[in-house]
Amino acid sequence: MTVFIDPSQNKINRKYDYIESQEFKDFLNFLEQDANERQILGGAAPYKAIEKIKELKLGALRLPIELGGKGVSIEELFKIFIEIAQFDNDIPQILRSHFQFVEDLLKSNHAKFQAHWIEEILKGKVIGNAFTEPVSSAVVGSGEYQTRLVKVENHYEVTGTKIFSTGTLYADYVSIRVSDENNLGLSVIVPTNRKGVLRLDDWDGIGQKFTASGTTKFDRVIVNSDEIHPIEAEQVKFKPFTQLLLHSVIAGIVKAIAREATDLVKSRQRTFVYAVHQDPKQDPLLLEKVGEIVASSYIVENAVLSAAHAQDRAFKTTKDGITDYQLSHQAALEASLVKISIEPLALKAASLLFDVTGASSTRLKYDLDRHWRNIRTLASHNPAQFKAYAVGNLWVNGTDLPNNVYF
Repeated sequence: MTVFIDPSQNKINRKYDYIESQEFKDFLNFLEQDANERQILGGAAPYKAIEKIKELKLGALRLPIELGGKGVSIEELFKIFIEIAQFDNDIPQILRSHFQFVEDLLKSNHAKFQAHWIEEILKGKVIGNAFTEPVSSAVVGSGEYQTRLVKVENHYEVTGTKIFSTGTLYADYVSIRVSDENNLGLSVIVPTNRKGVLRLDDWDGIGQKFTASGTTKFDRVIVNSDEIHPIEAEQVKFKPFTQLLLHSVIAGIVKAIAREATDLVKSRQRTFVYAVHQDPKQDPLLLEKVGEIVASSYIVENAVLSAAHAQDRAFKTTKDGITDYQLSHQAALEASLVKISIEPLALKAASLLFDVTGASSTRLKYDLDRHWRNIRTLASHNPAQFKAYAVGNLWVNGTDLPNNVYF
């Protein structure tokens, strides 16, 4: 049994240098205005915001300062995601694959591969993903893909279909999981504008509408030999970074709910005839609901940041591509605990928003239900009941969490 490390051992330092920078403050101001304009229009894809992110090279936030990056910790990065998500919750999800790629890159012990992609990321380039495939005869998670890499004369070609290609519509490169002619799993990274790459904006979920989590098709896409990379066997397969990023987005949404609930009560001109107080701003029941939402926002945000700090502790142990198992398990455990605990709080906060308004708030033009839909969509990734089972199995039977990418 892996020993559980008390979260109180996480000596969290909530000093975030980049968040306090004028550059980031200006970006948030830009993002708030841009998101409001798109919301007024009934919603639209954040193309201008993504271009701004590329211009500022925010995709290099985690790269060390000595290499030209910002050198932010995982904890600060997740705080940045929270602040961005309160204005546009699609953006961190769009960048999820990119930042996981960066984490893997920072842990890589392949100097040439690392140097090449660090250079591209420092230029502001964003990497998307094409991993998941439609249901097929292959066993999910077996490492066998229907998307194939075949040798054709002096080059290679990739053909196949991928789904849930979140963010790839906005990306400069796409990382593709393929099988070669011997069924060996490989990673191929090609420019998204290469002939034969077709990115479809066909995501039709109830939430996260502009993450472009749709289909990507590859029709005999030419691949050069230096664009093919082996998928290395990892001693520690946990990917709590990918998991917790979703909850940083949820934390940002709950922060937005707290702000909107406050503004709605402040600006409310009429109330129910049987209300406790005729002035909504003085009504104890309305104030109570706002207080509940604010408290939930506080708990959700701090839970995410605490779990992010556990990932920093694990990351610092990485040597020659290998990260300490015990600390990795701890980071995966804390990310799981966050998921299990905060999702009900967040969904409740999204419902409480309607308790500080009247029936008119349900009108489509206000779109207040978007918060619940977005949280529900994010929470549906890797359902919490399976995580709760694994945590219970750890506590009762001493069985470690499954050592896979979903933890």
